[in-house]
Amino acid sequence: MATYVFEFNRRHITEALEGHEGDSYYYIDHLMYLFGEYLYYLIPLGILLSFNNKSINAKLNWGIIGALNFVFIFFSFIAQTKVSTYLFFIIPLALVYISIVLDFAIQLISKMTKSELITVCTTSLVSILVALSAFNPIWVKDYLSPTNLERNDHIYNARIYRNLNSTVPDSIRVVMNMNSFDDINVMFYNKGITAYHWTLTEAAFKTFEQKKLPIAVYESHGKYQLPKYVQDYPYLFLIKQRIID
Repeated sequence: MATYVFEFNRRHITEALEGHEGDSYYYIDHLMYLFGEYLYYLIPLGILLSFNNKSINAKLNWGIIGALNFVFIFFSFIAQTKVSTYLFFIIPLALVYISIVLDFAIQLISKMTKSELITVCTTSLVSILVALSAFNPIWVKDYLSPTNLERNDHIYNARIYRNLNSTVPDSIRVVMNMNSFDDINVMFYNKGITAYHWTLTEAAFKTFEQKKLPIAVYESHGKYQLPKYVQDYPYLFLIKQRIID
């Protein structure tokens, strides 16, 4: 299994796995989901301002900038599987440069006005604007709306996942072919179940067959079509509950 996981992870670089396709602009288009509206525009300005900030170690600054650019370029132009969460581990670095811009703006206004009251008001206003941009309450309101079909589909699928243990025989501990990332939901709601979105390889199924391992799969839905070697698996339990993509 460890060999399978290693090989599967390696293939993310050369193949767009599990339908996670995208062009070189994929991460640029998804920056708002990582930083909120507009805040990511401050990153390049923050990098420029950092060169004139004497309190920042120059070598460390170049190291952070290099790390940001390397990761962004690697996942944009080299790795073929595109998932916005791949950039999670460099977000704290990017936030450093956003904070540099915000601090510069507050300090500049403070020097121009020389009024402590105006400085406090400005700091409060900047904090409010940043919070509104980061949390984007309008988007949250729209997402939580009863008319949001995407959210309603997630709720519908979650109800199916919650009842999985009562749907499959007690002997089954492995379930496959739900939506991407929904494997986490399945395992959260059902103790003792190991879930895989999509299905494992034919070689893996041959190993399972040798061990007579019973496996449950959700029926084909959308782009999650069951391969013939899965359909022909002799110890297969087909869950006849329609999942919405």
